[in-house]
Amino acid sequence: LTTGRIGAIAVDPKNKCIIYAAYGNKVVKSLDCNRSWFDAYIDPRPKNVTSIAIDNLNPLNIYISTDFGEIIKSVDGANTWTTVNRFSKSATQVIINTNSANILYAVVLDQGIFRSDDAGISWNSISESIKKNKGIFTNQRLAFDNSVGDGVYGISKYGIIRSDDGGQNWEIL
Repeated sequence: LTTGRIGAIAVDPKNKCIIYAAYGNKVVKSLDCNRSWFDAYIDPRPKNVTSIAIDNLNPLNIYISTDFGEIIKSVDGANTWTTVNRFSKSATQVIINTNSANILYAVVLDQGIFRSDDAGISWNSISESIKKNKGIFTNQRLAFDNSVGDGVYGISKYGIIRSDDGGQNWEIL
């Protein structure tokens, strides 16, 4: 990893020496605290992996998002991968609820925030109430608020938004 751009990085929550990095169209993995890396996912198409999310409860479950709109999942620590969903635009981020691994959120370019309650099988838009705000979906990133059971923060060109109920209602801060 001496040249190029790292698009995302994630550390195994139960083993700090297991690290994943998004590097162009692939995910690379280190098992020895960044001393060596190997390819854990390679896509032959010219696309970028945009985010990596590791399940806090079971770190063998890993999700990645791509700029082709895919959410891709591994259930065996990045040995095999399955596409669980394809959005029509770039999926810029996927995150896993820290309290419930079946709850995922995805940010999709120009389309908003989506939520899955079944580990990525089905997705629903949860951003209807904030779509009217210009720039709300530009450069958007999400993070969980662990102090609230289903709390989520979002940042964008517009500013900061918050939901305390899993995205059903949003407050613009």
